Amino acid sequence: AIILDSEYIEAYNNLGNALQNQGKLVEAIRAYRTAITLDSVCAEAYNNLGNALQRQFKLEKAIQAYWTAITLDSEYVEAYNNLGMALGKQRELDQSARAYQTALRINPEYAEAHYNLGTLLLLQGDFVDGWAEYEWRWKCSKFPSRKPNFLQPIWSGSSLSGKSILVWTEQGIGDEIMFANLLNDLKRIDTDIIVECEKRLVPFFQRSFPEILFLARENPPNSRLLSSEINYQISIGSLGQWLRPNEESFNQNKHPYLTTCGDKSEQIR
Repeated sequence: AIILDSEYIEAYNNLGNALQNQGKLVEAIRAYRTAITLDSVCAEAYNNLGNALQRQFKLEKAIQAYWTAITLDSEYVEAYNNLGMALGKQRELDQSARAYQTALRINPEYAEAHYNLGTLLLLQGDFVDGWAEYEWRWKCSKFPSRKPNFLQPIWSGSSLSGKSILVWTEQGIGDEIMFANLLNDLKRIDTDIIVECEKRLVPFFQRSFPEILFLARENPPNSRLLSSEINYQISIGSLGQWLRPNEESFNQNKHPYLTTCGDKSEQIR
């Protein structure tokens, strides 16, 4: 397309996106700058340039690019969201929050800004609002997990005494291990717990939480997880809004919660 039309601005911008998706950031930046040279008021090219620069950890230059995009288009929600991420990486947390909030004033349904604001609020210790915003992660197009089609109603903080609950893990191995700390709180309630998790973690978790039943994540799901006798379901990350409502709830759960395999530990030692 560019050979046929050397001033085809959209083609240069799209070329930059394709190169960025390949991780070829230098070439992508060159394509975006060419688009900007041809059209100095192309807000989209400035936003995409900022994304490539942010991936190079050139945060100041990325922020400048986002501000230029916003100056050209004052309602560019994606640019405000990306600006918030860059400012957050600079530890400019209040400015980062304002960028996300501006994006949400323009588009209250913009899931990515809600999710990013949620993680920022959690980082700042605002757990009530942080967990609520964190729930928007399921509506983000690039979120690495998807909700399984379990039929049980989602637990919303009601009494679990004498009930049963299915907890399914999300995101990556590290997230599953991190969020497993929440199971300590859940098992203190008089409830039956069953957890679906990554196959490799089943023996590890079963050893660490012998009172809980762990089953490997499969497609389709294990038929035991589809039982109507299970009263509730919830994702493991969503337990935080009910079990970690304030800083004190974190401080009470600093003790170790994972158990090593004695034989393997001795062998490795």
